[in-house]
Amino acid sequence: MLLAGLIPAAAAARERSPTEVLARPGWFDGKRLVIAGTVANLEERTSAGGRPYYLFELDDGLRAIGVITFGRRPCQAGAYAVIEGEFARLRRHDQQTFRNQVRAWRVTCSEVPATAPAGSPAPVEAGTR
Repeated sequence: MLLAGLIPAAAAARERSPTEVLARPGWFDGKRLVIAGTVANLEERTSAGGRPYYLFELDDGLRAIGVITFGRRPCQAGAYAVIEGEFARLRRHDQQTFRNQVRAWRVTCSEVPATAPAGSPAPVEAGTR
């Protein structure tokens, strides 16, 4: 297909849930994915090199998966978010070890899920590569 090269792989990927990814972490390890849920336990940190980053959990109501993103604050706790990133069963950052975490390069936030009725608040995009 001629347009296939114009669409980023993550944008064309099927949206996953934290429950689905955590049920098969070995299969998703190292893969790019799109994952959605509610933001919880948002923490702002600064790396040893002075770079701000954020840790939070993305919760689908059954399970929650860890997310790390760099740059500006992705969204408020309680917001619905769609994350594009890469899943890792094991990740090390600033002398810390994280298990089952997504490194997000794009976070799109809204007050309600994307399937909300017309007239709902518009999503806000955050995150950097």
